Amino acid sequence: MLDSYKFQNIGSWWLKLALLLLTGMPLFSTLPSSAVAVGLKEYFGEALAEILSVATFTLIIWSVCLFSLGYRKFLEYLAGAFMMALTTVLLGALIRKLLPVSIFHDSQASSIRLLKLFYNILMVFPYSLMFINSFSAGNLIKRMTGARGHTRNLGLHLALTLRIFQHVGDVISRLLLIWKEEHPQLLLPRHRKDWAMLSIPFFYSRWLLQSIIQWIFACIILAFEPIPVMVEEIEQLYDNGEKDD
Repeated sequence: MLDSYKFQNIGSWWLKLALLLLTGMPLFSTLPSSAVAVGLKEYFGEALAEILSVATFTLIIWSVCLFSLGYRKFLEYLAGAFMMALTTVLLGALIRKLLPVSIFHDSQASSIRLLKLFYNILMVFPYSLMFINSFSAGNLIKRMTGARGHTRNLGLHLALTLRIFQHVGDVISRLLLIWKEEHPQLLLPRHRKDWAMLSIPFFYSRWLLQSIIQWIFACIILAFEPIPVMVEEIEQLYDNGEKDD
């Protein structure tokens, strides 16, 4: 009974889109979190109220994603979100330490921005993947094969874009599993016991840079590999439709 209320099972595409946009409102506008922060300010203070408001909407979006995606898929997306959020915030904090203090006029405001960015990434990552996987590229292709003219052309291009984004989401999930098997502690390399104490900053920086480069190349290769086949399928569908006209 409850499965019919999951986003991917809602039949009407416009209702599905409206509900998804309503769910993601805290990501598109600062008004919801600002309104909650005003109510929390008198109990927790201004700084903590801003952080708690963003954290509250993060939990709300997580609960929606968990219901729609299921336990296993949600945890996969959440693992990617935490890794991206941690690396982003840690790099931001490191840059703040390395750059002159005069650049950051308000240390507390900068810290609050980093924490809010942390929660925003935790919201955006699972929500975005839930959003693109709530629509079926196959169903869209079936509808567009019966359409005519510019509508079919636009619809098939939209279906191609949707399939590419869905494939990229699956690729990132698979790469995260591989990364976790190679480095169970995620942000710490498995083989680091032979590092001398004084050489840890050098070896860790080199390992982190090499890992980022390898991650980027792996994402590019695996994400773009099936695109020529997808494009050929869409072009064939379009050509078949032109012949039928």
